[in-house]
Amino acid sequence: DRTQDTQLVLKEKIGLGVMFYPMAGRLQTQEELRKDIQERMGKKDISWLKYNINEITCHRLRTYLTIYRNEDLGRTYGLVFNPRRKEGAGCSAFGASFVEIAGLLTDELKLRWSRKILTNRDLNAYNGDAETSSIFKMAAGIRSKKWASNELDGIPIFFWEPNLMHEWTRETHKREQEHHAGIYQIENIGDSLGLVYDARMTIPELGPLFY
Repeated sequence: DRTQDTQLVLKEKIGLGVMFYPMAGRLQTQEELRKDIQERMGKKDISWLKYNINEITCHRLRTYLTIYRNEDLGRTYGLVFNPRRKEGAGCSAFGASFVEIAGLLTDELKLRWSRKILTNRDLNAYNGDAETSSIFKMAAGIRSKKWASNELDGIPIFFWEPNLMHEWTRETHKREQEHHAGIYQIENIGDSLGLVYDARMTIPELGPLFY
């Protein structure tokens, strides 16, 4: 329900606490996802990275998804939650967890797809010190023009960033097109750009699916 975050910020006034808040969530259906992709396909605001995988990797990923569904872990949605800790997840963290289990989450991808920042403690009324945090003051730039610079003033947060994933994909597509290194095959449908990586020889992560 998209009204929940609006209520948290405008009515309950938790400010930047919304970045840490466990919201109500669910897994989207394949039909919903297909419809969303079809509506966006051909435009610049969609990109993709496909992996060709082997049977061992496929089995582990299917097992992971089955457990996630059966335990209804998707009921909790939020930016900071780790799906492999059974905390729930945001959409980008959920997607990245599959790449991680497949043994394909390289240091480059971790760096380029994620952010680490210190959220201003005085603008966080959920797990910080402030009693109220005005979205209007934040929008006006009052004490909100910069992230905190130390952990006394800020609460650390790590999250996967879909815009960074999208930018990385388009940059890598352009680089492969201009100077083909053979790492990725490139695809495009209109202005939508995609990459394909052959991971059939990659051994997946063989530790526990959840920790």
